[in-house]
Amino acid sequence: MRSAKVISCLLAGLAGMAIFGMNLAAARETSPEIPPRLSRSVVPVAYELFFEPDITAGTFRGKESIALSVANRVEKIVLHCVGLKVNSAELRPAKDTSSKESATAPIDMTAEDSQLVLSSPKPIDPGSYNLSLTFSGKLNEKLCGFYRATMRDNAGHQTVIATTQMEPTDARRMFPCFDEPSFKASFKISVVVDGGNTAISNSPIAGESVDARTGKRTITFGETPKMSTYLVALTVGPFRPTSPVVASGVPIRVWALQGQEKLGAYARSVAARLIPFMVNYFGQPYP
Repeated sequence: MRSAKVISCLLAGLAGMAIFGMNLAAARETSPEIPPRLSRSVVPVAYELFFEPDITAGTFRGKESIALSVANRVEKIVLHCVGLKVNSAELRPAKDTSSKESATAPIDMTAEDSQLVLSSPKPIDPGSYNLSLTFSGKLNEKLCGFYRATMRDNAGHQTVIATTQMEPTDARRMFPCFDEPSFKASFKISVVVDGGNTAISNSPIAGESVDARTGKRTITFGETPKMSTYLVALTVGPFRPTSPVVASGVPIRVWALQGQEKLGAYARSVAARLIPFMVNYFGQPYP
């Protein structure tokens, strides 16, 4: 009796797998083609990113410089870009960054493939280059890329912040980039914030400057290790940190809305216990 039940379950499972396979095959026939992977002929080495969000208006503008390594002669550079208005693109050999002569790339946007195609007036030979782009976009309400989020304090006052969610492939909604995990590069991020706000990113703050005319601050973060675009993070708002505690030589702070720092005490205490455990378990120091 038990054997008959087992056989029935196996047959039902096989039938389900067959139906799933048929449905998957049908989906492949009716669904749009997956955009092609980017060529490895051009790879990013390092990004320098600058953002100026207007949280009230729900917009942002930005500029970037990407250090590129070109392995083979190409006639175009293809990278990912979704929902951004790209205003300018300029490609220069890395050794000639001070030269006024440059190859200015006409922009051709292939929206259906989430790609930005930069066609050069002449073939691009192997070597090192700097690609400079200026762009603008909207702080969306879709919880992806660079977006706006609403938070409330204990008194019910509403605060709007700008923050990011890049996984799995939404960095391209914040800046043109090689938005595939294998294209690892370092990132150096700068952001302009209003007087009452601060910013949090992947690295410690390396410097700050104040515009005497507007009172806005430009916060520059240190360069990250090489990493994938989906790990890039940036948050702008009226945040304040808890006081730090040190565990395994690592200072730990938790950020919260101004006035709610005490809500981070529990997370901070748990992290202070977890880090030594993880360091011992993996046999690796916290990076």
